[in-house]
Amino acid sequence: RQTLADHGIPAIDLAIVNLYPFQSTVAKSGTTMAEAIETIDIGGVALIRAAAKNWQRVAVLCNPHQYNTFMASVEAHRGQLTDELRQRLSLEAFQHTAQYDTAISTWLGGQLTGTAHSQATATTLPDARDVGLIKIQDLRYGENPDQPAAWYQPQQWLQAKKTTAAAGNSFKVAPGNNGGNGGGTSLKGLDDARPFTQLQGKPMSANNIVDAYAAYAVSHTFADLPACAVIKHNNPCGVAVGATLEEAYQKAYAADPVSAFGGVFGFNQPVTEPIAEALIEQFFEIAIAPGYTEGALARFAKKKNVRVLQLSPDIALQRSPWMLKDLNEFGLVWQANPIDDSVPALTVVTEKTLSEAERQDVLFGWSVVKHLTSNAIAVVKDGQTLGIGVGQTSRIASTQQALAQAGDKAKGAILASDGFFPATDNIEAAAEAGIRIIIQPGGSLKDADVIAKANDCGMVMVTTGQRCFKH
Repeated sequence: RQTLADHGIPAIDLAIVNLYPFQSTVAKSGTTMAEAIETIDIGGVALIRAAAKNWQRVAVLCNPHQYNTFMASVEAHRGQLTDELRQRLSLEAFQHTAQYDTAISTWLGGQLTGTAHSQATATTLPDARDVGLIKIQDLRYGENPDQPAAWYQPQQWLQAKKTTAAAGNSFKVAPGNNGGNGGGTSLKGLDDARPFTQLQGKPMSANNIVDAYAAYAVSHTFADLPACAVIKHNNPCGVAVGATLEEAYQKAYAADPVSAFGGVFGFNQPVTEPIAEALIEQFFEIAIAPGYTEGALARFAKKKNVRVLQLSPDIALQRSPWMLKDLNEFGLVWQANPIDDSVPALTVVTEKTLSEAERQDVLFGWSVVKHLTSNAIAVVKDGQTLGIGVGQTSRIASTQQALAQAGDKAKGAILASDGFFPATDNIEAAAEAGIRIIIQPGGSLKDADVIAKANDCGMVMVTTGQRCFKH
């Protein structure tokens, strides 16, 4: 202070620092190591941290979104900076530099260990896993109405969008605000960084977002044919492909119309007016698709509470190569399976074999069962689910559930299992119901008995050598 006084230099009471755009740089395809390192800020971070540490006499702004709120506070207090404002800005500054460092370490770690699924091994799992998430929306509620919830996204997906957002920390409320319960508020300028845009309807809850993601994941598993998936409680209750999207929708709905009540409908192609007209004749929560015709949107507009979601560009649909599960203060990380899994190597282990048409239906069943909660069984035929067994603590219970739902339609159908069969009881139940083909991972100590039973029953059994549990 004496040095400042000796030289007539006034003390700094406001520091405004914008860091080099590291996140938006590495978000671009093909960014080189040299380009990334060039945008790692050094001095800016030091200035922000120094100002934040001395919040009692210095205010620090590190994001243009803070400017309007800052100016409003200064004007309200006749040009003064309150302790409350400086302390809050200090916290935001440390959060900002922490997110910046997380982005750097995450990107560099990915470059050094490799993020491709084919390269992932136990030794390439990161020694430290920083989760750099930014809140983009307050939600209507969590799993239950008494649980507050918010939606977060990785900061690297937001940064490129932030740079074009209008300055000012203003907020907007999604259509159909639920009376001020924090339902649907979102940061201005960040809407288009989400994986989808909400075109109409009530604010989203945490359950809605989980189910919307599931509907997207299941429907987009099928790249070559129009597909529709109906989701309830994060599980498919009806999935189908067809020659047209209208046919796929009709088959998916018919698979289990009772469970489809209040469901989430996912499509892998733009929704047409006939589909929208059929949907609004029933109760459903959400439609999610890559697009909608004008006629479809006009139909949906008749049901103002229905949430209509349009998928956004690829930047928001990237998937991490890792799955992260929170266990209170601990976390588990494992390699994720991509949505568009490569076709598994099918091995026919019985005396009877598959035709090409049967092979395609077998792959359809496998594509469905990997999205079900374990223990999982799917009964399918002609590109349509007929019966689904999910979340049972024994495989035979899931098998019985799926077969009971399929009923007489199980005759001549395919049964897909996400895990191997530990005994022959599942094969006996399937044969009694008329199942013709079974696809399963294989690998049980009882494989020989299971295969022998399938042969005795005149069935075709196919193994993948790949388990697909989902919890």
